[in-house]
Amino acid sequence: MPELPEVETVVRGLKRNLVGRKIVRFWTDWPRGVTPEPVKFNKLTRGAKITEVSRRGKYIQIRIAQKGTPRVILGHLRMTGVFGFGNWTVKKGQAWAGKEPVRHLHTVLFLDRGEALGLSDVRKFATLSLDSPENIKDFLAARLGPEPIYKLDSGRLLPSLLSRKAPIKNILLDQSFLAGIGNIYADEILWRARISPLRRGRDLKAEEFKRVLLSAKAVLRKAIALRGTTMRDFRDTAGQAGKYWEARAVYGRTDEACRRCRDKITRVVLGGRSSHFCKTCQI
Repeated sequence: MPELPEVETVVRGLKRNLVGRKIVRFWTDWPRGVTPEPVKFNKLTRGAKITEVSRRGKYIQIRIAQKGTPRVILGHLRMTGVFGFGNWTVKKGQAWAGKEPVRHLHTVLFLDRGEALGLSDVRKFATLSLDSPENIKDFLAARLGPEPIYKLDSGRLLPSLLSRKAPIKNILLDQSFLAGIGNIYADEILWRARISPLRRGRDLKAEEFKRVLLSAKAVLRKAIALRGTTMRDFRDTAGQAGKYWEARAVYGRTDEACRRCRDKITRVVLGGRSSHFCKTCQI
């Protein structure tokens, strides 16, 4: 968490507010979350113009140009990272809003016109890295499978699926298989596809796998339309919560009635993560 719908929601907010802006300076009080180290990061971004914001899987790409040299700031929100805009100052090694220090705000890109983009992170797992577009492209290509919100050829992915003994739930969480799906939406996708999360990948029939891919597109697009899921920490760049939580079918609904057959939702643990499904209509 955040997963693809939450990251897409953030990217859309960043696009509206960042493209065309200039970076005045960079600040962080958490050097471990930044690559390269903060002084160099500041030097390579200071005065740069932001030209594009995009998403790949759960990664946020902010493309910049400094004196004709293109670079990409690659962000990952991990568990509790939140991007937002504000008017902050830095003193005593901490970010301040007016006369009050701001808790959990660890990284700030100060922009022209007196505004700033901040990255808050309660658990300090979020990361920012800066590199050339070519290196970032290679980095992502080596780690991420195709995007599930677009049309996919199930026949091309099927051989990889049929070679795997792992449960289909675990396969959906593998970012090298499909990019951007996390625990919440994997449960939702399999419920919509009527497939048990316990089924092994290699045991799925071709038509069942096609159903999973179609369900992935439908669930993720619906979640994007609802601006993602907020359980605790997630907020968009305007500080607003996502609305998918109210629309979810199975995730976090243990012992509640299935929205399709009215039997009880079951919770099991797969790979150390909770999985929610209906034993009656997911087979």
